[in-house]
Amino acid sequence: MNSELPLRFSNIGKLASALLWVYYIGLALTPAAIILDFIEYSVLHGIGDHTLTGETMIARADASDRNQQRMAIVELCLWAISTVLWFVWIFKSNAFARAYGATTMKYSPGWSVGWFFIPIANLFKPYFAVKEIYLATLDPKRFDPSQEVEDQPQSLNLVKLWWLFWIVNGLLDRYAFKVAMKAQTIEELIFSNKLTIATEVLGAISTLTCILLIKEIWS
Repeated sequence: MNSELPLRFSNIGKLASALLWVYYIGLALTPAAIILDFIEYSVLHGIGDHTLTGETMIARADASDRNQQRMAIVELCLWAISTVLWFVWIFKSNAFARAYGATTMKYSPGWSVGWFFIPIANLFKPYFAVKEIYLATLDPKRFDPSQEVEDQPQSLNLVKLWWLFWIVNGLLDRYAFKVAMKAQTIEELIFSNKLTIATEVLGAISTLTCILLIKEIWS
């Protein structure tokens, strides 16, 4: 198959590798981010029960804020890079399958990406678009969207698992952001901190499913 690879798709393997490396870096940073979150929790808890006061409180709070800001900048950069690479990969994977013979695919390369940005529809349409990409890349020339692949239940479960964590992680991220923006009291800040830890853990699991999905499609 590689010997027949159209020139415009010759870099898709490098694209997938670059995306995977960005995800790996994000996963490697997750423990550090969680540790900083727990440090922030201890500071907030200390302020709440008055075990941290005066200059010690100010110094620890300032240090925690600085560390959180630095980590937030790194995570934001990684998120931006991975998001761009992810959608380019989705687009090219769809086009790749079509170029190899899966001309009956229901979703175009553009709409396989576009559905991620359409409210309401983005709760289910991207799943079907990515599922189609997966099925089409199994055997592009024999792909038929009207038929389900009955002998690939485990692989299709991976697509379902990816989508489950994608949705749940996205919803939790939005909720955590809203809570963080409104938090003012120590109790609210502590609750926001706990949500942040939850999003870090869930985000890591979501990233892992993305990694497995990419490897499954391009293995």
